[in-house]
Amino acid sequence: MRKIVSAVLTMIFGTMLCVGAANAPKAEMDISSVTPSLTAGASKLMAQTSQDFNSNLTSLVLKNNDSYLVGDGEMQAIYEKYRPESEPEPEPEIEEEEVIFEIDELVELEMLIQAEGYTMGEKGMEHLTSVVLNRAASKGCTIRNEIYSGAYTVVSSGAMWNQGCIYPETQEAVETILANGPINNALYFRTNHYHTFGTPLFNYGNVYFSN
Repeated sequence: MRKIVSAVLTMIFGTMLCVGAANAPKAEMDISSVTPSLTAGASKLMAQTSQDFNSNLTSLVLKNNDSYLVGDGEMQAIYEKYRPESEPEPEPEIEEEEVIFEIDELVELEMLIQAEGYTMGEKGMEHLTSVVLNRAASKGCTIRNEIYSGAYTVVSSGAMWNQGCIYPETQEAVETILANGPINNALYFRTNHYHTFGTPLFNYGNVYFSN
């Protein structure tokens, strides 16, 4: 009888120990030694944070749904490793400065003479240059002012600006007259006949000069 009672008590006591062990609170895991693997189980980490990057405890969820507890500051390092590359800032547009070219007075004279007498040859263009210089001297104005005085149709029509390049013979004719002075005293010229005013002087080909 004593053995039976002892066995029953042992059974009851053992059952109580099992039940107590099952209901006892679980000890918390020491996470201080847990080092999350940044590549284990996933090709890339996806961070879900319940607090900001510098929180004391942050939940890190891997792509395969495994999870680690990440300590203070570690989340920032993980973010820096896997954050998407930022798009480069567009370079500021540089406003181009408008460049204004000053056309030399000599070039303007050459363009005028070539437009008026490109079929006359070098000597004919020397006569035309002489007229321009004579007119400027008689008015007491600059060559440029004379060019734009309204006396030359190639200027008003725009033909003067369509010459492209200046021919060497044009340059020679103009520079010769500028260096040595006019070879005539004419103030006017016209194609095919003399002007109705002034005194006729001579013709060079189909261009007639008068003063």
